[in-house]
Amino acid sequence: MKDFVTNAYTLRVTPSRDFDKTAHLFTEDFGRIEARVVSGRKPLSKFSPHLEPMRRVTVRLAQRKGFTITDVLSEKPSLYIKNNNDLWSHALKSFSLIHFLTPKEMKDDSLWNILENMNETGIINPKEVLSCLGYNIHHALCDVCGSQFIVGFNFYSHEFLCLACAEKFSESRIVIL
Repeated sequence: MKDFVTNAYTLRVTPSRDFDKTAHLFTEDFGRIEARVVSGRKPLSKFSPHLEPMRRVTVRLAQRKGFTITDVLSEKPSLYIKNNNDLWSHALKSFSLIHFLTPKEMKDDSLWNILENMNETGIINPKEVLSCLGYNIHHALCDVCGSQFIVGFNFYSHEFLCLACAEKFSESRIVIL
């Protein structure tokens, strides 16, 4: 069993098994990973308060068949984002894009730098995240009708959409840019 310590951002946390959770993290050393949080759903779990979405954490990971979080230490959340609804919305959209569009266990320094900059300044833009991932909105057309006025991105089908076409899809599949 190998043991690693790395910095990470919590993308989301989902329930798994009876009392466990799965933490979806974007790490400095490994890129996006899924890590098991043993007994993370129990009321007295020591990890749950630290693994909130959009929080920068330092995690100790044990790797056997997959990653398991053995210890976690969180930093204070960015007050810029927490106190501004527009920044909070942009950050949620950006973290969702990172979760759905990045491959597992592929390190990405440019994306890590965007997240570090967000943590310092409070500014993150979903368009910048998409551009970093190879989806440049400045040269995009609506994939359904060909319009130049892009307002959304379907992260399931990886399509840019105009307003009229975006209204035809479920809100859970679209990120409004």
